[in-house]
Amino acid sequence: MAIMKSAVIIWIFSKTVIILKNNANSSNPPALRISVVILIFFLIYFQTNAKKQTEKVKIFGNCGMCKKTIEKAGSMTDIAIVKWDKETSMATITYDALKTNQEDILSRIALAGYDSEKIKAKKEDY
Repeated sequence: MAIMKSAVIIWIFSKTVIILKNNANSSNPPALRISVVILIFFLIYFQTNAKKQTEKVKIFGNCGMCKKTIEKAGSMTDIAIVKWDKETSMATITYDALKTNQEDILSRIALAGYDSEKIKAKKEDY
């Protein structure tokens, strides 16, 4: 879905650039105005379409290497971001609830060998 959204925005942007080039010396810019309005509409629509959710969860680890592994395992580009605090063992998970959920994120972290208060890693994952 994110790839399709990006493709639509790129297509509209390229059409806007073409219209800009064609109307650079023209005194009739309505096509340009329409393209810019459409581009702005799509940008606003796609930005607000995501349903961001933030939660805190305890994930057990004890070092800087754990932090790196936990954050990498749980994070997914444009879908989820995990920030883990070594001192408190608390992770702040921010994710798009339309694309994933807390259980999926914690499952990926468990596969990397880290227990959370909700999902335990299997012995072979340690």
